[in-house]
Amino acid sequence: MLPLPRPMATLLVLALLASLVGCVRQQSTRELRVMVVQFENATPDSGFAHGQALADLMTGVLANTQHVAVLERQGLRPPVEPAGELSLVELGRRAGADYLIIGSVSRLENNFVVGTRLLSVQSGQVVRNSALTRACRREQDLYPLIQGMATQTATQLKLISEMHFGTPAAAAAVEAPATPTATPATGGES
Repeated sequence: MLPLPRPMATLLVLALLASLVGCVRQQSTRELRVMVVQFENATPDSGFAHGQALADLMTGVLANTQHVAVLERQGLRPPVEPAGELSLVELGRRAGADYLIIGSVSRLENNFVVGTRLLSVQSGQVVRNSALTRACRREQDLYPLIQGMATQTATQLKLISEMHFGTPAAAAAVEAPATPTATPATGGES
């Protein structure tokens, strides 16, 4: 076998290294698969119909987040456990999700209170530091409120993605002490 000329051998080695880097990069940029579940109506008003809209708004923000793949929840029927309770973790598993985002809207005195949390499908546990609670006085302030919560959740998902598939330095940010998550109600009386 004839030896390759030095420039040709160098190009061959560089091409091989570039393909290996490409493989590593592909593996490290896998997207987290997330599904947003319709927010529970925990208000005394049975006609309160914002749960689906708030989940859709959260879905829209997350769909535009790098390293996050949002799974469509339409058409997926939650399985019913023998006791009659819905198994959200099983729903997530069937959909192929890594995480579920669950939330609720309730009334406390004159305030609407929105809570969200990130649920690991693998462990069935709420992810540390993922629970957010915000309040507002007026119904029309719910949408800007959830927009901010969705942005915070998107940031956390990016950190989780980096922790699992990218830079190990992101792990420290995910495990950082929680910052206060409750905010005072804003706006006038509804």
